[in-house]
Amino acid sequence: MVVLDASVQDEAAVARHEEAVARLNAILGSAQYSVSRSPASVGTVAFTVKVDASPALCTAPENTSRVIAFTTVNFSNVGDVAGGSIVYCEPRWAQEAGAVAHEIGHTAGFRHSPNLTDVMYCTTRRRTNDFSDREAGAMALMRQRRSGNRWPDNDRDATAPLATGSHETFVCY
Repeated sequence: MVVLDASVQDEAAVARHEEAVARLNAILGSAQYSVSRSPASVGTVAFTVKVDASPALCTAPENTSRVIAFTTVNFSNVGDVAGGSIVYCEPRWAQEAGAVAHEIGHTAGFRHSPNLTDVMYCTTRRRTNDFSDREAGAMALMRQRRSGNRWPDNDRDATAPLATGSHETFVCY
């Protein structure tokens, strides 16, 4: 579930998140994601979305690449996705369709792509807000994996539990 906090309630931002979730669900083949304006119920895997310019990642000096958003994925001690957050450094990025689709893509397990035509391309120079055929194919393959795989997605047995509170943060420029 994608939970929009009070800082992401304007209609443009809500619409962009609903559109990105709809595109992702169309590829996944079933309604795996939903958007909510209220807190998720206990036990729901939720990604809280907010606009917050205060984190250190958002306040980089002007002479460096500016972070527009970052997504953090939290894991249980056995490697299951337990939720996380999406933080936009400025309100405009929560309203930009390509940035929103990109951040939602991180919650689905995607890292950055080197291909400019992919939603998951690593900068705002991406040219689309629609997942490419390659990205859609990867999602289809991910859905066919047998249950029991743990992060990172592989066929090996888990050899050691992850530390409680493990997470991975994807920083987007």
